[in-house]
Amino acid sequence: MKKFLIGCIASLLIIPAFFTGLNGSSQSYAQDTDPKPTYIKPPVQAKEDNQKGKFQSSSSTRMSGQSEELTLTEKKERNENIKLDLREMVQNGASQSEINNKLKDKYGLIPWVKVEKDSKQNLTAKLSGLFGGDTVEASSTASVSVDTPTAWYDTRTGENKVYAHFEWNGSSSWDSGDSDYDVGGKDAFAIDFDQHIQFESYEMTTFDTDHNEILSYTSPQKLTNYGVGYVQQDEILPNYSSDGGMYSWQEGEIFATFDVTTYEQHAVRSKLAHTWTSGSSVGVSSIGLGKGSISIGWTSSTATSKWSAYSEGQDLYNP
Repeated sequence: MKKFLIGCIASLLIIPAFFTGLNGSSQSYAQDTDPKPTYIKPPVQAKEDNQKGKFQSSSSTRMSGQSEELTLTEKKERNENIKLDLREMVQNGASQSEINNKLKDKYGLIPWVKVEKDSKQNLTAKLSGLFGGDTVEASSTASVSVDTPTAWYDTRTGENKVYAHFEWNGSSSWDSGDSDYDVGGKDAFAIDFDQHIQFESYEMTTFDTDHNEILSYTSPQKLTNYGVGYVQQDEILPNYSSDGGMYSWQEGEIFATFDVTTYEQHAVRSKLAHTWTSGSSVGVSSIGLGKGSISIGWTSSTATSKWSAYSEGQDLYNP
């Protein structure tokens, strides 16, 4: 009887320990499998394509499925620093290779690869019908430079970034008096792709003749899965440090981050629309952004004091 009681007591001591072990394992398992907070979208992975002649994504190779998780605040700060470095280099006249090298060394950005002419297949067919219309290229408008947009892949976050820029060549002496005044009607600046993309963030900033930041626009007039565009009034501002006024749209930029939805070759261009006669009733009323298409709507179709110009050149890029 005594041995029986001892056995029962021992069994009672073992059973709680057994369940404690199960509970401990269960809690540990649940803790290990709880999803961690994710602050960025998972990068789009390119599917293997064994068909001969199909484009194979270089982004998936660079990324190898790895990207760093950043908080929204960290990612915003990172993009702001990249934008400011880009702006400084562009305003100081850095070459594209110098810009790419700095962005790669400092941030791990890899530029989209321009498709070499000798490797372009059916280039005319691919580009025909893209970015057409009754417009001119910026090279035909000698008074302003509209740079070809440049895109990069961010190896740290897995997203892409694009930068578009325009600047008037030289500066004029504006008689502003003590108050500002409009230059014609509203102007527009937009960027557009020929492939479906998903924007993460976007912003346009304008500068005066001395590269001082004038206005920052975070709410676009038009946003689609192909492009983003802004319509705002340009004006002459009093400049109390000199005799002339300062032009609020002397220079402008669009900086945006986005995800690609396909690794097919991409074409990308920007477009600037301008009116100039003070007191004129003509101005930009709308922007249309489609698959490789930027259209401008005017308040007057017959007025002559207006034009729109695409960025120079038309190329294809591998994202």
